[in-house]
Amino acid sequence: MPLTGSVDIPFTNSTKVANDAVETAENSEVLAFEARNKAEAAQAAANTALTSANGKNTNYYDKSPPENPKGGDLWFKPSDDGSVTPLQFNGTTWLSVTDAIAQAAKDIVDSWTAPDGTSMNGAKIDGASISEEKMKWSTHLIF
Repeated sequence: MPLTGSVDIPFTNSTKVANDAVETAENSEVLAFEARNKAEAAQAAANTALTSANGKNTNYYDKSPPENPKGGDLWFKPSDDGSVTPLQFNGTTWLSVTDAIAQAAKDIVDSWTAPDGTSMNGAKIDGASISEEKMKWSTHLIF
């Protein structure tokens, strides 16, 4: 025998749950806004604190170029992919610090001279001419 009739379903609890969810979302938005303001204030304080002890150079962390930089200032420029490019102001323009480090390393290698007077200068090394005696650096072996 089929049942017929009506059922009174109370929506009071569902309405309360929905209202609580709206209130939680609004509170979260306020907290996120406050957190952003605190983060911006902390970044400003950090930029101030990062001024070097001698008061001459400053480190900057921002996507936009710093205003009124001084020669020697460092700018750590974040990219959208999460990487950071270190740049140094030379008084006129921002130069890549990474390029300067790579060039310094290349200059060292290019100027290196082996104990027997053989200079590297980007030349290829002939493996047939390498011996244990030629591998010695002062009194230590390089391998």
